[in-house]
Amino acid sequence: MESVTPYVLAMLVLGYTLLTYWYTHLLSVVMWNNALGECFNVLCGVRQGGVLSPYLFAFYINDIIEDVRNSGFGIYIGSVFLGCILYADFSLEVALDYSIW
Repeated sequence: MESVTPYVLAMLVLGYTLLTYWYTHLLSVVMWNNALGECFNVLCGVRQGGVLSPYLFAFYINDIIEDVRNSGFGIYIGSVFLGCILYADFSLEVALDYSIW
């Protein structure tokens, strides 16, 4: 097993620190009819249109999908798990038992 060099470790820590700072100090503003509203803190989610946003979302959502898969709920067609159908800003959880609703 190869060891991680101090330079690589420093870059990972710096990248994590910058990303954390970037997302914990995120502000947004709404423009409506050519008028800007007041700034507000964004407390969750990822930056819309951000280069890293799809990767960060995939990293986050993967754990949720694994939890649902491991819970025993959902539908399998062959070996394909269909317990969570995700598309953009929409998610659907599929269950076999109507009584849980």
